[in-house]
Amino acid sequence: MRVYRSRSYYGHGIATHVVGYLGAVPADELERWEALGYSSRDLIGRAAQRYLRIVEGGNTVIRELAGAVGEAPRSVTLTINRELQGIMAQAMADAVSYATPNWGLLTGGGALVALDVNSGRLLAMVSYPSFDPHTFNPATEYNVLDTVTRLNADVRNPFANKALVEQYTPGSVYKIVTALAAGSEGIWDRETQFDCGHFWDGSPYGDSEAVRTDWRLLESPPRDPAGSVTMAQALAASCNPFFYETGALMYQASPDMQIRYARLLGLGAQTGIRGLGIEAAGDVAPPGEIAAAINNAIGQGNVAVTVLQMAQAAAAIANGGTLWQPYVVSHIGDEGEPGYQLENEPKVISELELDAEAVAIVQNGMCQVTTVRDLGTASFVFDDADYTLCGKTGTAETAANPHAWFVAYWPREEPQIAFAGIMTHSREGSEVVAPMIRRTLDDYLRQPRKAFPEWWQEPYIPVKTQAQALADLAAEES
Repeated sequence: MRVYRSRSYYGHGIATHVVGYLGAVPADELERWEALGYSSRDLIGRAAQRYLRIVEGGNTVIRELAGAVGEAPRSVTLTINRELQGIMAQAMADAVSYATPNWGLLTGGGALVALDVNSGRLLAMVSYPSFDPHTFNPATEYNVLDTVTRLNADVRNPFANKALVEQYTPGSVYKIVTALAAGSEGIWDRETQFDCGHFWDGSPYGDSEAVRTDWRLLESPPRDPAGSVTMAQALAASCNPFFYETGALMYQASPDMQIRYARLLGLGAQTGIRGLGIEAAGDVAPPGEIAAAINNAIGQGNVAVTVLQMAQAAAAIANGGTLWQPYVVSHIGDEGEPGYQLENEPKVISELELDAEAVAIVQNGMCQVTTVRDLGTASFVFDDADYTLCGKTGTAETAANPHAWFVAYWPREEPQIAFAGIMTHSREGSEVVAPMIRRTLDDYLRQPRKAFPEWWQEPYIPVKTQAQALADLAAEES
């Protein structure tokens, strides 16, 4: 008979990137661990090793981690909502699997995050692809060498927490920042109309590009222009020409205006969440010329964010301007018992004192994104839902296929949860990530599921870039 200690992982790793995993002491780290009192026979936490076990509210043990020799086990209570975490992880995995004939085979992976709008508690964090943490248990039934070799060879990097350690070009979800800045600084007011066409000429502002296009021209066949829109409608329609012009006007007024609002919302700096390892800071450096400012205004150019940062920003918009500190570990031990330790509690980073009318414009635009047919870019995903949420789609151009983005908050009135998600190298945000959030909320709210798009089963058709669209147009005219 061989006796050994092991661990059971709820959901086979639905939260691996949040809670880490147990494994044997790595040979190249043995000396360091022996100095801490461990031996080569011990199992150690490969993520949050100072915690012994993770417990969700109700004293349900989720999993054991590790601890220093001689220290009694203490429960660690997380903010993670286990039901929402499982639903979100399944929604993302199912989406990629179903879309394998299309973008699912091309994507480099992605992430989804859910934050409590009014406290900063991390409710769910999913990074795809993931892996079963039981792989690294010495008592595993897996062929460990083969499995680890396969994971290490996966170019999508399953070990990376894509919600936290990787930063991406945000595309049009960044227009939330641009609209907030423009409204707050009087660059554009609530009722002023803008004619949103297929093209925009920035030469009067000194733009170095001869012509810029709206995303509708990139569709096959091209969609009709959005036409005359207010600021909120421009956000709902994701009108590129409106935000080109707004970016140019802001740069003329103050080159760092747009960046100041990005930083107010937490972009360009680590969120400071503890216990999840290394965190990327993103990049929102001031533009050096007007062309860069115009690019930044639509979330291209020199702008990079993490998924967690975008969820934090969406939460601040939803609650009217309070930037909460995200956290995942609530407390260690049981309240009233020896060794109890409060690790985190809700903490306000700053009260942003945003212009109330500008916030209302952004909220209104985000709510139109999901509800106004033919204008809102994600209305076809949500307009038949039995619940309301407000969001913003994004499609960020890359050297390969675009990154799909979607940020949102639910419900429309008295918001509770902010969402942010990305699926790299896939298609448009409304086409890819918005359906994942729809599936997540359908299941979480126990509503009838809306089916994933049937075209996900069809061969992939690349999304046109602006340069390709202009070349195609020139070929047609000749």
